[in-house]
Amino acid sequence: MQEQWDAYVAFYEDGTPGSTTFRMDLIHVAPLRHLPYVLVTGLTYETSREDGFPEGETFQILHKVGDDLVDLITTETESVLVGSFMHNKERLEYFYVKDGKGLKEKIELFYAQQYPD
Repeated sequence: MQEQWDAYVAFYEDGTPGSTTFRMDLIHVAPLRHLPYVLVTGLTYETSREDGFPEGETFQILHKVGDDLVDLITTETESVLVGSFMHNKERLEYFYVKDGKGLKEKIELFYAQQYPD
């Protein structure tokens, strides 16, 4: 199945925008039986922008974190990155995973070692 990504920006109750990216190609087949768990992980970041979106090199760092998480999680279990959400100085990544056993600890260690700030 070829990945088909889409993105949109919406405004939320607090009046600030949020950015969502997601896999359109999964919209009619999710949930995936062979990947029965949803994993949500992310981090907060600093910004002086009123809309809460990242600025400068922070945007590139957030994408690198996402890429590094894909590498980590796919090494540990069968998984698919299905989307991300950015709002109010926070970026979340969403995965479908086959087995979540031990992932929490490995992801916490990843953040502590790679992105301690």
